[in-house]
Amino acid sequence: MDLKPAYPPFGARDVQENEIIEFLYKIFREDLIDSKPTWNKKPLKMRWNIPVNGRHAIFHHIISDSSDLGQYAKESDRPLSIERCARLHWIAPLIKEANSCFPQSENNRIRWWKSERKGSSGQRYVISTVGYDYRIVIDEREDYALLVTAYYIEQAHSRTKLQKEHDKFWLRRRPI
Repeated sequence: MDLKPAYPPFGARDVQENEIIEFLYKIFREDLIDSKPTWNKKPLKMRWNIPVNGRHAIFHHIISDSSDLGQYAKESDRPLSIERCARLHWIAPLIKEANSCFPQSENNRIRWWKSERKGSSGQRYVISTVGYDYRIVIDEREDYALLVTAYYIEQAHSRTKLQKEHDKFWLRRRPI
């Protein structure tokens, strides 16, 4: 699994932002809707409630950023994030890779763990790249799983925090 960012042509004279969004939505639909992905043998669903411009709300969430607006900004107010857009195509292969080793420990390509963070209606899982620079959050419910978010992590201290959360989970699972 060789993941590289694929930067959309933002700022190109002959390419409109809505064309980029349509291109990205096609990738989203193919990878995360039409392919019927799963998590832990349960269907992986996408948040649709309160669609943004006629598209899944989670789509807009995973290609946009609220860091300048605050945590509870309306999805429709969030500006596009070049880094998130460039890594949209990472979500499906990382989930597939995590499924291939779940519930055993991760492999040398991904990291996964159960999150202790609050706000979940089910069991919350985190899937990450080995370098902790990309994070996917999935809520596992009784009959299905829900993609909560996916994003690139720029700050080194945030990557370190994720690694500590991962290490703490796996340390508790190891026999003494």
